[in-house]
Amino acid sequence: MVTTSKVSSALDGMFERPQGLYGGWDDIPLISQCGHARRVALLDSLSVGDIRGMTCVDFGIGSWGFGSVYSKLQTCKHAIGMDISNSALEMSRELIANTNPTYANNFRTYQSDGMDIPLADGSADLFFSGESIEHVKFPPRFLSEIHRVLKSDGQLVVTTPNKDAILYKGADEEYCTSPEHFWLFDYQELVSMISEFFVIKEVYGFNGSFGSHEEDREIADRPRAEAWSRQFKDEPHLGTGIVLRAVKKAHVSATYEIEDIPADRVRISGSDTYLPLEFGLEGLLLTDPAQTVTIQRPPSDGVVCRMWCHRWSGIAQVSDGSTVTEVDLYTKVPGWKNWVSDRRTTDVTSITLQPTGRKNSKADANQVIYFEAFTWRRRGRSGLPSRVDPGAVQHLLPRGSIDFQPGYGFTMTQVIVSTTVFHWFTESDGNLFGPWPPIGGRSTWDGSPNFFEEQIKQMMMANVDAIYLHLIDKFEEQRIAFFRAYANLRKQGWDVPKICPYLDPFGLWRDPNIDVGTDIGKDRFAAEYIRWYNQYFSTNSDDQAASYLLTIDGRLVLSTWWVKHLCGQVQQFSREDLASRLCAALGAQIPQLGTGIYMITAALVDPDLPFSDERHIMFSGYSYAIQCVHNDLHSWHLQPGYWDQNIRSPGYLLPRDGGVNYRRAWEIACASVPYVHRVYVESWNEYDEGSGIYASDPDGPYVHPNKHTNRDVFSNTRNAYEYIDTTAEGASRVNGRPQCSARILWHDIPQHIERGSYIRLSAVVRNEGNERWTAPDTYELALISGGAVYHASPLTPMEQAGELRSEMIWRGRAVTLSSHLTVPEQVGAWAVSLTVTRNGVPIGSASDFTIHLLPHATAA
Repeated sequence: MVTTSKVSSALDGMFERPQGLYGGWDDIPLISQCGHARRVALLDSLSVGDIRGMTCVDFGIGSWGFGSVYSKLQTCKHAIGMDISNSALEMSRELIANTNPTYANNFRTYQSDGMDIPLADGSADLFFSGESIEHVKFPPRFLSEIHRVLKSDGQLVVTTPNKDAILYKGADEEYCTSPEHFWLFDYQELVSMISEFFVIKEVYGFNGSFGSHEEDREIADRPRAEAWSRQFKDEPHLGTGIVLRAVKKAHVSATYEIEDIPADRVRISGSDTYLPLEFGLEGLLLTDPAQTVTIQRPPSDGVVCRMWCHRWSGIAQVSDGSTVTEVDLYTKVPGWKNWVSDRRTTDVTSITLQPTGRKNSKADANQVIYFEAFTWRRRGRSGLPSRVDPGAVQHLLPRGSIDFQPGYGFTMTQVIVSTTVFHWFTESDGNLFGPWPPIGGRSTWDGSPNFFEEQIKQMMMANVDAIYLHLIDKFEEQRIAFFRAYANLRKQGWDVPKICPYLDPFGLWRDPNIDVGTDIGKDRFAAEYIRWYNQYFSTNSDDQAASYLLTIDGRLVLSTWWVKHLCGQVQQFSREDLASRLCAALGAQIPQLGTGIYMITAALVDPDLPFSDERHIMFSGYSYAIQCVHNDLHSWHLQPGYWDQNIRSPGYLLPRDGGVNYRRAWEIACASVPYVHRVYVESWNEYDEGSGIYASDPDGPYVHPNKHTNRDVFSNTRNAYEYIDTTAEGASRVNGRPQCSARILWHDIPQHIERGSYIRLSAVVRNEGNERWTAPDTYELALISGGAVYHASPLTPMEQAGELRSEMIWRGRAVTLSSHLTVPEQVGAWAVSLTVTRNGVPIGSASDFTIHLLPHATAA
């Protein structure tokens, strides 16, 4: 939007001034200083809960850094700062780099005017809009975007001026007008607007000011100023400022979309004098009642006409054909006033604006200054056509569902990259003494769904195909939390690694052992798998849940560690013994059981289960790369290192040497193609034994002071993702997947569009290839028709805030993207394919459909 770009550029220049945007703290009136302190105190009192594991957004951070007003935000896990000004964001980044706060390593910034928030759906836990909602062009759109990006239990915290503050209303003066404030609220308007998308939980009032009025400087006594600031806590409709906390409403499908009314649809009768305003903007000056601005309003749900107001402003008359309204534009301090109509129209209608030649007694002149007009539509998330023939039947295109995409299985001949995953973690229990602390420290591994969601994303980043999830009778709550995280990512359209249980007989039956030659022993063996699957389906209850269970040639995959000495009479335990018990308990939920089971067991330790289909070398020695062949399947065991000396004496050290040994291991495996059918990475997160490839603090290791004095290097390049990156690159060489591909899961292109329209596209796109999407490559949405490619503007966001390594989009990751393009001027059916292009070349699959291009609407 032109307005946004000009305001952004102007603010860039203002932030770059030596005194900044607002000058120094000493320049602010005492009552404003006390009001600010009161605002901060009320924010600190809000019941937002423990935010240490949250992703938090601070919208409008200016040059002051993240959480400068709401300091509690600085304890969050992922910090996201936003502002309309790039210069302000750069200053905040420099400030944070110089001060190195605790959140610095997980801090991201994004430019946004609030009309499009560059975050994925359901990606944030808390959104803070501190003195910023009044700055956005159209707050309902802003709130609908906040609702979209918040998680299901997400919270919104808002502070904003109250334009009907009693102390200023009594003086018959507009409070807090400013060239930056496009939309000021009274209390009822704010509550009503927020309540469409949120349930308000707390709301408080206080007294403060922005130093815009001479009266603010009349109070020089601090106790008096502090008492003044504490007024109206429980009467927020009377105070000059409002502090509010709300939680996201469920089942709200509405959003707002706005469209500027272009200059060619605005007609001027009389002279057309343009007056410079603030921020490099200009407005159309009207002083003679004979002057008229006629605005052609397209079909829409509502319209806003924005006018400049200052001490020389008079009274304007606005008519929309059914009502005539007079708007007094006088204000002591320059700013904006909006004429708003929520009358829905299905045809092009006219709005007229003209000066009355009158003014109130305070005004120095009778100017009316027109600035802009725009329309809005209130739409469902599924997306109604933005501009349609009123007589046409409106149907939505079949665009698929983002939720719970179907999974897929593997064939015997496909190369599968797998790893073992353990869930024995809380903040203070489970594996605690590993040599390689994760990013943020071991305490961040709290066993919560958020923790496991981050771990699954790291596995996806490593191009891992399959997860063997630990199965013991302890840390059950944490395993269920893993399943909950798995379901949450699936619901967002992420192609997560397929999953199977990894039975641990040593952890289950070390003492006493079980006898699988008996019915009781067979029942106990099967019961562990049944419990694992029941926990999975307790959180993955959708129709597609079973399709994410690991299968090979249609058979359900089970895995187990060695059974020697732990399970007696293994030769008396058959495939049918196990499969029949699973079918009886789970056949209705897992249709793959009708095809049979596929058993993966541990090599090098015999006797083994007699019906093993393939074997991996699993926790049975120390080797960077070693091959196992069973049933003509070549399985490669790859390992970055091993180091258990923090828990065992003397223990053993298989050094990482900065990642060199693991890279060599992958080179050995890749050089062995075609004799590579499986690659098993040991391990994902065996913490105490130091074999994990998870993202780690490269400044490690942790050496137990009472155990040993050995040293090792995690990464020669200090790359926290050293082993994830090596795994991803190696997997891409053997897994047979395309290097660059994409799949469109959902889009909101309407079925009917007015010809020549400039339309906004939204799509959920998933990276289906091994190659990560990163700059400088350009990825775009495009419509292809008859060989012609209609490129949209570049995808936004390329970065997804709050995500790991947000500068890249890796395989399986689903992102919500928005673009714009102009459709052809032709009329009639337009057969198109929606696709993603990389540097102008289509990649992956396309979505084919027909758009009906309509004639231009005519005035009634």
